[in-house]
Amino acid sequence: MSPASNLCKSYRLARNLSQRDAAKLLGYEQSFICAFERGKRGVPTGNFKNVLVSKFALSEEERNQFENALKRSSNKIVLPFTLDEDKFYLAHEFAEHLESLNSKQMELIRLAINIKAKPNEAKTGE
Repeated sequence: MSPASNLCKSYRLARNLSQRDAAKLLGYEQSFICAFERGKRGVPTGNFKNVLVSKFALSEEERNQFENALKRSSNKIVLPFTLDEDKFYLAHEFAEHLESLNSKQMELIRLAINIKAKPNEAKTGE
């Protein structure tokens, strides 16, 4: 499930609402809420975020969390066209293997991403 799906479900449960009650409150079909929470439906577009924020009376912190979760839940990532060829290949190779990564591999990738490059290495790749 996406970060936004998980957060939506946790907000609903924290308010002691069933999917049916949440759907009625938000003005959506229960099947929509169910599919979104189970990850069977992508990130909602349009007015869903505003309705959820308003009807669930989200705090400012919750609104910020939900906004961030929506951004992180997109299944499309745009690569900057200024990347060099090797980074394009790396991004596509990563995408091809993403579903099969285990938790150890993900941990190693996160560690590698957070290694700070020396100033001259960042530009030259050396």
